[in-house]
Amino acid sequence: MQRCATKLVHSLENLNYDDRLKELALTRLDKRRLRSDLIETFKIINKNYDIDTDLFFELDEGGRRGHSKKTV
Repeated sequence: MQRCATKLVHSLENLNYDDRLKELALTRLDKRRLRSDLIETFKIINKNYDIDTDLFFELDEGGRRGHSKKTV
C-alpha cells in the first residue's frame, strides 16, 4: 500500500521506492512494523499490560550481572 501511495506524488513517480521514501521523509513499512513489535515487547516485559509475561517470554532468573529483564 505504501509503495502505491508514494507513486501518487507526481514529482516522484520516476524514482525508485527507496528514493521516494527518502524524499517524503518516510520509513519503510517493514521497519515500522519491527519498531512497533519491539515497543510492544518492551511494554509486555515491563508489565504495562495486564498480560502474563510467561505466555511470551522466559525471563532469566540467574544471578548474573545486569538488569532483571534479561531473557533466556
